[in-house]
Amino acid sequence: MAERERPMSWEDWKWLHRWPRLTSFEWALEWLVYWCRGLAIFEVLEFVGRASVLVVVILWFWEAGDREKQKHYRAWELINSARGSTGDGGRRDALRDLNEDKVNLSSAPLARAFLRELQLQNADMPWARLSRANLYRADLTGTDLFEADLSGAFLAEANLSKVNLSGADLRGAQFDGANLTGAYLSNADLFDADLRWADLSGADPANIRNLDSAKFCKTTMPDRSINNRDCPPEPAPPNPSETPPALN
Repeated sequence: MAERERPMSWEDWKWLHRWPRLTSFEWALEWLVYWCRGLAIFEVLEFVGRASVLVVVILWFWEAGDREKQKHYRAWELINSARGSTGDGGRRDALRDLNEDKVNLSSAPLARAFLRELQLQNADMPWARLSRANLYRADLTGTDLFEADLSGAFLAEANLSKVNLSGADLRGAQFDGANLTGAYLSNADLFDADLRWADLSGADPANIRNLDSAKFCKTTMPDRSINNRDCPPEPAPPNPSETPPALN
């Protein structure tokens, strides 16, 4: 019924409805609403109802910053409460959410964390503590890990393209099959690191510490040469001059 439209008379209502007595309550309600709309108090209440919706919308946007702060607080609380744990504990999702909001993750306590296949591109994580963390097949493309502790971390097949590892502690870390193309490795400590099958093409090798002690096999070096220094010796081919043993 349109606003302020006069309801039907009882005679018209009876003519349009097969069972008018059964629907008489509906007819009475329409007339009640019609009469009430003519009262100023109901117009005021209608305005207040609409205004309250507007106030709720304004408050929603006004408090958006506080809600975001609360979300970040809960994410950090989760990360800190799982400190030292070898499981996930929801830290992958928490880190991803914080990174999507451009939150600085410096000094994040993630030692021994299970972060397999973590998606954390272009994150800001200087001085992060990731020693012995499981980062198998993680994607850390473009992430800043300046002076981070990644000693003993498992980074096999991880995507570390253009990662800043300047001054990072990479002792004993496993990078076998990892993508380190274009990575920054200035002053990084690679003592006893496993770089077999890793790709370091285009990486910045300036002042890398203990590179000679790292393990290489089919490793693509920064100058795109292949280093097979630590590959296991291939078995000697059979000598065709030797007489094969007689078959019984």
